[in-house]
This record gives sequence, C-alpha cells and structure tokens, in this order.
Amino acid sequence: MKLSLCGTILDHLVGEDVIADYLLYTLNKHEQLSYVDKYELGEPCDDIQHVLKKIAVKLGKTQRVKAITGVGDITITVPNYSAAAYDFIRVFRKGELGRVMLD
Repeated sequence: MKLSLCGTILDHLVGEDVIADYLLYTLNKHEQLSYVDKYELGEPCDDIQHVLKKIAVKLGKTQRVKAITGVGDITITVPNYSAAAYDFIRVFRKGELGRVMLD
C-alpha cells in the first residue's frame, strides 16, 4: 500500500478507492489533519465514503445516473467517488497535505 500511495505501483492495479482509504488511515494515524481544512470537512473522519462524498461535492465532481423506478426512469446526480479519490491522492502526492512518514 505504501508503494501505491507513493505512485510506484499504478493506481488502477490497486484501486484508487483503496489507496485513498489507506491515505486517510495514514493521515489520521499520524494526526496530519490538514485534509480537514483543505476540503472543509469540519472535523476528522475515518469513513472514506463520507470523505470522498464531501470532496466530490466541494469540487463539483458529480455524475448523472439514470435510475429505474416503479413509476418510470429518473435521472439523479450522484458524487463521483473515483474522481474524488483521484484528487485526494493527487493532492497528497503534490505535498499539499503536509509531510508524512509512511514507515
């Protein structure tokens, strides 16, 4: 996981959501909470789905999806979790979340 977080292993081989989850775990473990201010979360969180949803909404990373219901088809807007995970990882790799020792 450390290698994939650093970008040594291609993201799609591990999964961006898995890498983002490990990143969130690592940041919380080392009490590097700059992501809370960066994404205006209010408080630290250990739920990656919640964090990615907030990131997606803040950055406007949403997608329209057609849902089939009993009364017909409707189109809804949902957060794009993959785009949010990609941004979270990219910001970490650029150093915008502070220096973190992974060992």
